[in-house]
Amino acid sequence: MQRIIDAFFKALKVIIVVLLVCMVVLVFGNVVLRYLFNSGITVSEELARWFFVWLVFLGAVVGQHERAHLAVTMGIMPLPPFARRVIFFFMTLLMIVCAALVAHGSWVQMLINWEVWSPAAGLSMAIFYGAGLAVGVLSLPLLLWDLRLAFDPTVDELTLFSLRGSEDDELK
Repeated sequence: MQRIIDAFFKALKVIIVVLLVCMVVLVFGNVVLRYLFNSGITVSEELARWFFVWLVFLGAVVGQHERAHLAVTMGIMPLPPFARRVIFFFMTLLMIVCAALVAHGSWVQMLINWEVWSPAAGLSMAIFYGAGLAVGVLSLPLLLWDLRLAFDPTVDELTLFSLRGSEDDELK
């Protein structure tokens, strides 16, 4: 099962790299065309913006999986271990609610904009709003797994708050 999960997130990273490369090629190519040939590709600005949105949203999911997001733990670390677990539980519960709201709101926006076409590319605007649905749906299993960790006595609080390899470890 772990191999499947690792392969999935490796595929997500490949998609992110492809989106970044396409975005750079579109923007750079458009700049060169405008300055050297006094012309441009109209669709490149719109597609680059869409690629950027998808890149950021998928990158957020990868960052969540790798526990690479910033954590401000200055007020949490002085607390006793049980209090840290309680805070971690409610923090994760709040993130689950937020992810569900993002997924639901993006789904509603996709339905509203299903037959609204983008001005330059002529693609459905539902594709644009699909990035929010993707991040919401892909985040939920990760957050539910984290919620389970709050009740696992074998997991220490440093692991819960992603402090492995952080600057805090160097200070100890």
